[in-house]
Amino acid sequence: MYQLRAWGICIAAALFLSYELMQFHMLNSLSNVFMKSLHLNAKDFSIICSTYLLADVICLIPAGIILDRCPARSVILVSLGCCIVGTVGLAYSETFFQAAFSHFLTGIGNAFCFLSCMVLASSWFPRKSSFVMSMIITIGLLGGVVAQVPFSVLAEKVGWVKTLQIDALLGVFIWIVNFLFVYESPKYKRRVHFHSFQVFTQELFSSLSSSQTWKFGLYTAFMNLPLMIISAMIGNLYLIQVHGYEVVEASWVTSMIPLGSIIGFPLYGYLGDYIYNKRSLMIFGATASFASFLIILLSDSMPVWSMACLFFSLGIFSASQVLSYPMIVEYAPQKLRGTCMGIAAIIIMGLPLIGQPLTGYLLDYSHSCASTFYSKEDFLRAMLIFPIGFLISILLSWRLKEKKQTVSSDMPVTTSPIYETALK
Repeated sequence: MYQLRAWGICIAAALFLSYELMQFHMLNSLSNVFMKSLHLNAKDFSIICSTYLLADVICLIPAGIILDRCPARSVILVSLGCCIVGTVGLAYSETFFQAAFSHFLTGIGNAFCFLSCMVLASSWFPRKSSFVMSMIITIGLLGGVVAQVPFSVLAEKVGWVKTLQIDALLGVFIWIVNFLFVYESPKYKRRVHFHSFQVFTQELFSSLSSSQTWKFGLYTAFMNLPLMIISAMIGNLYLIQVHGYEVVEASWVTSMIPLGSIIGFPLYGYLGDYIYNKRSLMIFGATASFASFLIILLSDSMPVWSMACLFFSLGIFSASQVLSYPMIVEYAPQKLRGTCMGIAAIIIMGLPLIGQPLTGYLLDYSHSCASTFYSKEDFLRAMLIFPIGFLISILLSWRLKEKKQTVSSDMPVTTSPIYETALK
């Protein structure tokens, strides 16, 4: 009975994670009608998308501090409520600034949801929290898949405003589920350690000076760009305007990236536990991602199924980024592991925060502001950041060092790149 209750609590919390990922990816499926309705160009649209990541980066450190001192249940209910308010605000937005602020509100919850899930998993399953976390992540990533085709179909039927209203109602339902079922284990006790500002500053600078943390963080950030930009922002626009796909077809193809990641994360995590040379897996993932993306970028016309296979393979190959997390922990001093993971988290989320507006700017470069239609040359120019990022990841992976020791069995090697603050 205890196990059943514990699983029910963790699954209920995982629904929050799934809902947050749904909010992050949904603008891709609504991009065409959303841009036309609010009279946005690619740069404006990309800035709105990036406000989600901006809120995430700002709230990363406060989220850890708050969860050290407040019950996970209370944090989940407040942050999920903030996310729902943002979704409602986005549905009724009529200007660029309203939409940007509303999407910022939804992003605040993203910094809290995965950390809250980790607290619940570790409190109810102290001996197998890694397995439970991998299941929570799998449920969460399904939100990125649901945000594609179902949202596109619904938007075609009832319009994007009513789609977001239904989305908000779904959030209310998940809030009620968490209110009724989510509690921390009575055996769980918080241990809050207070340090002087001087000690905190010394530890922070020591972590910032770790070259391995920067290398692993940048590798993960560049490998994560397709999931954070194509799947969440421009995938539909590219497939509709360049390849002539229907909206539902484009959403289905785009959903293959998070679907491939769902398979790739635990696959690389499993291989990383049994293959000594993780660096080789990281080099392979970056090289295969580079090759897959070049085929996508240079293809003139391709059947939907073929493109879906390429997007799916890109999701699987780029999931090699998951191997960087245990390696960051391996190289960090025992007392600085959380701080190093926090710095890596800011790098990983900060690069897409820059990459999304940069992609929009490159799309609009030498493009008529009077039109929301972009040529293949516009997309080719904007999407060059992905193969360049993969090349940088290949170079970084060659320069990475790996300790001659195995990762402990309770290391969360299947952590999602979007929720990298788990170890903070």
